[in-house]
Amino acid sequence: WHRSGVPVGYRNSLHVRVANLAYGTSSDGEESDGSAVGRGDLDSHDFGLDAHIVRSVHLPPVPRFMDAIGHNYVFATAVADLVDNSVDADARMILARFIRESGAITGFVLVDDGRGVAADKLVSAMTLGGDREYGDNSLGYFGIGLKASSFSQANSLTLVSRDASGRGAGMRWLAEKARTSFECDVLDTEYVSRILSHSWPPIQLANGTVVLCNDMKAFPRASDPKVVEPHLLKTIERL
Repeated sequence: WHRSGVPVGYRNSLHVRVANLAYGTSSDGEESDGSAVGRGDLDSHDFGLDAHIVRSVHLPPVPRFMDAIGHNYVFATAVADLVDNSVDADARMILARFIRESGAITGFVLVDDGRGVAADKLVSAMTLGGDREYGDNSLGYFGIGLKASSFSQANSLTLVSRDASGRGAGMRWLAEKARTSFECDVLDTEYVSRILSHSWPPIQLANGTVVLCNDMKAFPRASDPKVVEPHLLKTIERL
C-alpha cells in the first residue's frame, strides 16, 4: 500500500530497490537496460573512490564528541575495559578501590603491576584512538577503551604509570576541557612520584599503572550510610 505516493511496506518501512549498475538487475528481479546513460550520464567510473575530487579538508571532531564516548557503558563494563588494559600489560595483580571522603564515594582507582606505560608513550595512551602496536592476543585494538570506560563514569581521568626504565609520568583528562578544547593536562613529577610510591597493598608497585577516576557520575552524592552502603554493596556484587 502507499501513503502520500511513497511505497510503504510492513511496519511502515520504506521499500528499497537495489539495482546493479553494470548488469541492470535489481534486487526485486526487474531488468533494466544495463546503462546509466540518459539518467544523468553517470557510469560505474563515477562511483570510484577518487572520482572527481576537487580538494580535501581537515575535519577534526567537535568537542561535544566526548559526550558520546562510552555512552552505553555501565560501571561493571567500564571496569572490565580497564582490567582488559591491565591484562594486556601482563599484570599479575590488579587492585580496585573506591575512594571515599566523609562517607561519600568520590572516586574509583584501579592499580596494576603490569609493564607500565613509557613516559614518551603516555600522550598516545591518552589520545582517542592513540596509535600503538597490538599483539594477536590483545583485548583492545582501537585505542579508545581507557577513555571511553573512564568518561562513561567520571568527569576526570588521571593516568599515572612507570615502566621498567624507572621513569614515571602522568596525565589528566578533565571532561570539561575535553569538550571545549581537547586539552589534556600533564602532571608534575612530584605528584606522580607520590602516587606511584603510595602503599597499594597487596601490590608492590615497582612498575605499573594507576588509573584514577574522580567526580563520579553514577554514584550517589550523599554521604548518608543508608544511601551509600546499599549502592556500594550492589556495585561490588556486579563486579
